[in-house]
Amino acid sequence: MIKVERVTQAIKDITDRYGLKLLELDHTGITLIARIGFSREVFVQIYANETKEKLNMALVVAGERVYGIDKEGGFYHEHPSENPC
Repeated sequence: MIKVERVTQAIKDITDRYGLKLLELDHTGITLIARIGFSREVFVQIYANETKEKLNMALVVAGERVYGIDKEGGFYHEHPSENPC
């Protein structure tokens, strides 16, 4: 079960452990969007939604998604570097 509170804590733990910056964090009671990384040019975007049971992640470099994992139709699928969109 996806919980925004647990995802938020995991993000903070990861940024501390690996020396990453928390570039953005916005949340409501059931959703969260965050960006963590080395800079605004290279970051991982994280989206969580408790109601939809989603935890989506994308690696973004120079404004373009180069890799991603997301959930559509109840199933997770990958957007590999060869076809990131």
